Amino acid sequence: MDIDKLDKCLVDVIKSGKYDNNLVDFFYGQMGICAALYMSNKRNSNMEIEQLADKFLDCILEKTKTIVDTSFEHGLSGIGFAINFLHKEGCISGDIDDILFSIDASIYKQLNDDEIKVPPHLNGFIGYLAYIVERIENPFHNKESLLHEIDMSMLRRIINNLYLLMPVYLKKLNEDLSPTFLSDCSILFYYFGRLLHANVYNEKIKKMISNLEVYVCSVIPHYNLNKILIANTLSYLNEKLRNESVKKYIKILYDAVEYEKIINEIDRGVNSFNVGWCNALINITIALKYIEDNDKVLMLYSQREKISSYADKCINEILTCNNNNVKANFINGISGVSFALSILLRLSPTQLKRT
Repeated sequence: MDIDKLDKCLVDVIKSGKYDNNLVDFFYGQMGICAALYMSNKRNSNMEIEQLADKFLDCILEKTKTIVDTSFEHGLSGIGFAINFLHKEGCISGDIDDILFSIDASIYKQLNDDEIKVPPHLNGFIGYLAYIVERIENPFHNKESLLHEIDMSMLRRIINNLYLLMPVYLKKLNEDLSPTFLSDCSILFYYFGRLLHANVYNEKIKKMISNLEVYVCSVIPHYNLNKILIANTLSYLNEKLRNESVKKYIKILYDAVEYEKIINEIDRGVNSFNVGWCNALINITIALKYIEDNDKVLMLYSQREKISSYADKCINEILTCNNNNVKANFINGISGVSFALSILLRLSPTQLKRT
C-alpha cells in the first residue's frame, strides 16, 4: 500500500485551498488531520509536512481556549487524547502537563458537574476514560505533581460511576448490536485491560467484570468482524483478568467467525479509519496474536491478503481521482486512512509497501 503517496495526496488537498473546515475536533476537524501529518513525518521526515502539522497544532491549541464541548468525538477529550498520543510518540515536544492543563481543567469540571448523568459511550465516560488513562500513562507526565493526583481523582470518579452504570448499560448487548455500540464496548474493555496491565484499580475492575459475566458472555454479534472486534479486546483484557468464563466466551466468539466471509462484510464504498477495510485489516492482524487454531490462522492470513489487495485498489482510486472529491478529515477521510496505515505498519511491517 502506497502510504507515502497517500500522505502526499493529503498535503495536496490541504494546500489546494479546497479544505476549509474550521472545526478543530479529532474525528471531523483539524486535529485528526494534524495527527496524520505528524505520524507521516515521523515515518519519513519531511519539512513541509512538519511545518503544516505545526501550523495546524498552533491553531488548535489557540482555539481550545474557547471550546466548551468536552466530548471525545466533537470536543476537548478527543483533542487532548490526540495531542497526548503525538507527544508519547515523540512527534511533538514540550511539557505535556502544561500543554494539556486547560483541557484537564475543563474535563475535571465537567465530571464534577455531571456526576452520574454522563452515559457510558465514547462521548461520555468511555471517552473521558480513554483520555485520562492515556494521560496518566504518558511517561513524560509528572506523577509526583498535584495534577497527577487530580487525574487519579478523575479516574476514580469515572470507574466508580461506571461500576454503577455498567449493569444497565451491558444489558443493551442483548438488544442493541449496532456497530457504534459494539465499538464503544470494545473501547471500554480495552481500557479496562490497560488499567489492569498498569495495576490500577485491579480489584474494582475484576469485580465489575465478574458481575457482568451474565451480560457479556451470552451475546454473539451477527457480523464476523464484530465477533473478532469483541474477542480481540476481551483477549487483551483477559491477559490480566484470567477469568475462565471470559476465556470460554472468547473461544466461542472466535469459533463462531465464518472466516471465509469476512471480506464480504466490508463496505466497498467506504475508506474510513473505523469501518471498511482499515478496520478489518487492523482487527485481523490483532486476532492473529490471540488465535491458536492453525486452520483459523491460515484462513485469517488468506482473508488479510484478499483485503490488502482490495485496499490497494481503494488507495489507487483515491490517488487518481480529482482532489475536489477527496475528504481530508479523520473519521471518513484520508487522514484517518493514513493514520490506520501507520498503525498497521507497526502491527505488521510487511503489510505496507514503501515508495
